[in-house]
Amino acid sequence: MPTWRTNGWLIHGRPVWGGAELWEKIWVAAQTRLIQIGHVDAHVATNLDEENHNAVADELTRIRNVKASDPVDPVLLKMATWAHETGGHRGNKATLEWARSRGMPITLGLVTTAQQ
Repeated sequence: MPTWRTNGWLIHGRPVWGGAELWEKIWVAAQTRLIQIGHVDAHVATNLDEENHNAVADELTRIRNVKASDPVDPVLLKMATWAHETGGHRGNKATLEWARSRGMPITLGLVTTAQQ
């Protein structure tokens, strides 16, 4: 996403879907919370396997709201616990910073839950 922003919200010279205004809002939101975003290049099916793969990829790209009541992913919770223990038991924010600097997709909420 930083590269898209640097390039004026363009990917390969073409505007990112949704427009620059939407992506600026997403960028601002991403500064205070974990948001995972990826890009899938346009695709053309050449056989049934690729067509099925593309259908799955399309489904995965749909935006969805996550409710606070959604169950905690046990793998991410274990990762947050490990980050807390390995990072030196330094508190929520320090653990989150330590984990994110190592590419771990955890949130402050997960770190807080892991430390309880």
